[in-house]
Amino acid sequence: MLELALFLALLVAPTGASDEARPRSGAPYVVVALDRDDPTATGFAPTIERVVEFHGARLLECASSELEDLAAPLRDLGPDNVLFVVPPAVLDAALHRRVLALARAVDADPFTDFAFGYLTARDGEALASLWERTVALHEHGLASKRWAGLFVTSGMPSTIFRNHIPGAALRAGFGGESVGLACVESDPEVLAFAARELRRLESASVLTVTGNGDPQGIWLFDGRRNLDRTKHWEYDPARVGSDPEGVMPRLLADDVRALHLASPIVWSGTCHSAIPARAFVENDIVSTFGRTERPTLHVLAADESLALAWLDAGAAALLAPIGANHGMAVDREVEFALSNGASLGEAVKSTYDDLVLAQGPDLYLDVPRDGVAPERREPIMAGGGANRILIGDPALAPFVPTRPAVPLTVTTTATFDGVERVEVLFERDGSFDPDAWDMYGKDRSRDWRIAARVRLPARGVDAGTRLDVTVDAASDAGEPLPYTLGPCAIEWWRGECVLHVTANAPRNAVEGVPTRARFVATFAR
Repeated sequence: MLELALFLALLVAPTGASDEARPRSGAPYVVVALDRDDPTATGFAPTIERVVEFHGARLLECASSELEDLAAPLRDLGPDNVLFVVPPAVLDAALHRRVLALARAVDADPFTDFAFGYLTARDGEALASLWERTVALHEHGLASKRWAGLFVTSGMPSTIFRNHIPGAALRAGFGGESVGLACVESDPEVLAFAARELRRLESASVLTVTGNGDPQGIWLFDGRRNLDRTKHWEYDPARVGSDPEGVMPRLLADDVRALHLASPIVWSGTCHSAIPARAFVENDIVSTFGRTERPTLHVLAADESLALAWLDAGAAALLAPIGANHGMAVDREVEFALSNGASLGEAVKSTYDDLVLAQGPDLYLDVPRDGVAPERREPIMAGGGANRILIGDPALAPFVPTRPAVPLTVTTTATFDGVERVEVLFERDGSFDPDAWDMYGKDRSRDWRIAARVRLPARGVDAGTRLDVTVDAASDAGEPLPYTLGPCAIEWWRGECVLHVTANAPRNAVEGVPTRARFVATFAR
């Protein structure tokens, strides 16, 4: 058995912060109207008023340049959800990084302290329509149990895959299919196939999308082209998306905008696919945007934006990256949302939680200033996790809890001497588990994990509490497995104490192995 003593000085509330560490449960919904005078926010005011009325929300107004001034009022309000209504010309990776830092500053633990999302659209009419779709989902729920997928593959023809949807969706009673688009190197007729088959997405209430891409579209060519410098050009705004020989086909914003979607929740792992206008050109999109020495600002026209196209086509929410990311984040957020019946804001928060837990409270993220990004210092995978955003209402919760992929058994015992003991039994059957890869962790030699988060009654747990955690793990045949304790922490969330525990092992020793593990956490003063 392996032991680690964790003191709350780093990952939990510091001394003297025990009361402040606990946001009030049922606190108000806050709407933040950013840059209301921006020309691209013309016509947003009526929708802002409707959102405030619908949620009985508190309204705060702020210039995006003064975003950090919101820290004090948000700390006083302790909201559960914050919706930032933001003009499309203002929402970019730099703003989001600052919002993410703000969301971690309300209480004393390093996790985000409220769920948040952004409400934006190409104009006031489109914003009003997006909010109408959101209200309909709040009041009537999803229109159907139909789930559709769209993904890019290679080495085979483009194909329709029946019941190829996330395992969590199948367990929740959804049915559907996925449109698999092959790279042009495998299927020269992929664009014609897409033109015939994309209509299959229109009746879905939930849509998951993965595949390489950029702010303008989803790539239907081999992403390894990024590695061939002979095929790149120096960034020039006039050459962005240039493909005179037709060797880099993409599903573009116009292709998506032509769809008539049934107000779905759209989960996308396509890099940069949540950008309304302000894109930072990075190395992962060098094939279509050109080569730069450091991330460089490029401004899209509204009709070019893949993010705005999903909203124009009828999406009610978009969970997607505002920069680079890894598509596995979609599977993890879907699993979290469906197994917990979580809101969309909580689903994206689960990604931020994983990131903070893995990287620690000293997490560093680059924040571009004045349209110029610094030479990248942030860990690549950490930046990808931080780039996940929600365009939509963070309080929207369209799913009922369903059986999770990995069941947990939790036993809590308070002993006579004031020590509280929590035992978490974890059981993985060896099948695919989106949480198994330690995507945001620091140790790549031990990047397979077991992880659990458990809500606890916070009896006597405060800044003076010491947390001790142990873990042991074995195969279902009883053979010990080489897991060692990873980052563990306590989070205060909506008036509750949440225990996060992890353990790591070398992937080649445990991947696919049915696993039973036991975490034992004790809280003592």
